[in-house]
Amino acid sequence: MTVSNANEQRPPTWKIAIVAAALLGTAGILLCVSWQANRPTQLPDAADEKLACASYTPSHDGHSLPAEQTRALVKSDLQLLAKRFRCVRTYSVSEGLDDVPKVARQLGLEVLLGLWISSDAASNDAEIAHGIELANRYAGTVTAIIVGNEVLLRREQTPEQLRVLLERVRAGTQVPVSYADVWEFWLRNPSLAEVVNFVTIHILPYWEDQPIGIDHALDHVRNIYTKVQTAYRDKRIFIGETGWPSVGRPRMEATPSLINAARFTREFVAYAEKNEIPYNLIEAFDQPWKRIQEGTVGGYWGLYDAQGRPKFALQGPIPADDSLRVSLFAALAAALAFALVGLKFGLRTGARSLALLGVAGYIAGYVLVVQWHYLETANRTWLEWLATVVWSVTGWAAYVMTCLSLARWMNGAALTARPASAATIVASWGNSPIKVAAWSKSLGLLRLLTLIDLAYVSIALAYDGRGRDFPIALIAMPIAGFALLEFATFTEADNDPLANEELLLAATVLLSTLFFAWSETLHNLRAMSWSALCVLFVAILFAGHWRAMRPRERAEQQSGSTQLERV
Repeated sequence: MTVSNANEQRPPTWKIAIVAAALLGTAGILLCVSWQANRPTQLPDAADEKLACASYTPSHDGHSLPAEQTRALVKSDLQLLAKRFRCVRTYSVSEGLDDVPKVARQLGLEVLLGLWISSDAASNDAEIAHGIELANRYAGTVTAIIVGNEVLLRREQTPEQLRVLLERVRAGTQVPVSYADVWEFWLRNPSLAEVVNFVTIHILPYWEDQPIGIDHALDHVRNIYTKVQTAYRDKRIFIGETGWPSVGRPRMEATPSLINAARFTREFVAYAEKNEIPYNLIEAFDQPWKRIQEGTVGGYWGLYDAQGRPKFALQGPIPADDSLRVSLFAALAAALAFALVGLKFGLRTGARSLALLGVAGYIAGYVLVVQWHYLETANRTWLEWLATVVWSVTGWAAYVMTCLSLARWMNGAALTARPASAATIVASWGNSPIKVAAWSKSLGLLRLLTLIDLAYVSIALAYDGRGRDFPIALIAMPIAGFALLEFATFTEADNDPLANEELLLAATVLLSTLFFAWSETLHNLRAMSWSALCVLFVAILFAGHWRAMRPRERAEQQSGSTQLERV
């Protein structure tokens, strides 16, 4: 596949209009989103008083801390939390957390002392012995002991084994004792109620098997609480965990966001205080290390961020997200940069071409800020940073190259090049007589890399997408660039048929995406957007391949007819 040397010819006006409308429409939508996001949000106020309780783990730098660092943080953390809460719930008495009762007593905080129970018998024995000792030493401050957290959910103990551990703790202290788990496990194991003083349930609308959207989240909590209360009429029901994430992937109708987190917290607290329902919010601080187990969303359930800054107030409007204002400045700067690149590539006399690059740059600048936010919140390890940064750079290179090709096309110049297939690129290596333009090779390699990335993520989402994000910010620009280039030049330039490997990858993306979209339902707008982009990319690949194969089929048919005539 070589660069066309055709004479300059103005493209059809209707094609120019559609390409321009697509870019201007996208820029307009982004502008509207920025304007809407930068407006304060009005929400119902919660009571102007301290909250009941919050889950506490002192981990502010993205991973679990050594015991000595934990002890150093406990005092400053609890001083902060004592201004907003009456109680904290812990999950272990190891790794420095055994200092919590001592510091809490000095600050007037109550403690729900958690003992971490796992499948390790020796560790369980140590937790129980130390927990009983702390509860007896700090009686009055430690108001209850919660023996195990979601142990049945993790299948690390049987109900019978848990009963033995609960009875051991009850025999060693006068402090009320409970066990905490997702509400369904309490309904499945009623015998546990016999060995606890109160029932501790977790109600997390976002994490339900059938996720509950924010509009119905409080109703869900109310219904579940009533259901468990009916099942255990002689026990006090304590909501041990409830909350809403501020960052992460949507699950059906349940969408993480700062506004939704603030709304759920305010509405739930008002409901719980009015009905005198004991509760604990998850959680005090964001825990970025949880992203390894639960995906991005696992790290962002806190009422404070990982640096100890409050994420929202309980009264008054939620302020505008000032970080999104940066998107507008980045968009304007990128628009100028794209126009300058256009001038560098010889488009000085093409006003329409420079306008196209300006609008394309505006979109790219906005997306750049969104990309950075995604990279910052989603990446957990240096390997993930490396992979996503490479993917981002690949996408940017593809977007810039396709935009430059479109700009030259709009200016009436011969099409610079179309992407070469992997087979053609390989065939052109070394001393092969097949020559492929460098621009075409680069576009082909970038397209192949984009396809590989899409195949990997699509398979992962279809196989186990519960905690995986949709990297829309990383794929939107290259796919948009390739789609517009395909539309603009569909009948105006030679095309190159896909290699078998590319066809297999494209088919994998399509099948995985369709399965994933079917499982997510239409309520998840972000999932549907991801699916639409994947289907669009596969469609342009197949369309280009079909167009390239048609001349070959006709040539083969003509050749066959000629041979028959000779026979």
